[in-house]
Amino acid sequence: WDTSFCAQALFEAGLLDKFPETTTKIYKYLERTQILSTEVSQDTPAYPYEANHYRQQFYRHISEGGWPFSTSAHGWPISDCTGEGLKATL
Repeated sequence: WDTSFCAQALFEAGLLDKFPETTTKIYKYLERTQILSTEVSQDTPAYPYEANHYRQQFYRHISEGGWPFSTSAHGWPISDCTGEGLKATL
């Protein structure tokens, strides 16, 4: 959420090229926190809890591709966080 706003502000101000290390870190963070849809996000501690028995135990459905308010361990995509995360990655 906050990271995507930062990325958008850097873009709107035309400062992405002046801070390439920050831009790279932002992208890596957004990739890591996207809910279990990439190899990077599947390498997080949250991934084992996506097994079928955990989904049934906690009444969860498969969530892939969105962004939560915090980290992928949160596990639930939030619509406005997903919108902001998508805008930032584009």
